[in-house]
Amino acid sequence: MSKTVLITNPTLHPKAKETLEELGFQVIIAQDPAEDSLIRLINDNKVIGMFVRIEKITAKIFDSCPEPADNADSRYGALPPIP
Repeated sequence: MSKTVLITNPTLHPKAKETLEELGFQVIIAQDPAEDSLIRLINDNKVIGMFVRIEKITAKIFDSCPEPADNADSRYGALPPIP
């Protein structure tokens, strides 16, 4: 299984990337938060998770993931499973 995660905005603190790499994850940082760009990065790299700040993650992005997304966690706690 891939251990690749995507940070959707290059402004996330560099310590986040460093910590994820220390935990054994390959980290990709999106330079372009456009929907098609994120979809391409997710699929080309078999991303298993995303760290999102302010970008809108659309149903099209979730639907294009190689592995089905079944939940989303937010700063305020876990959200209900995605149908």
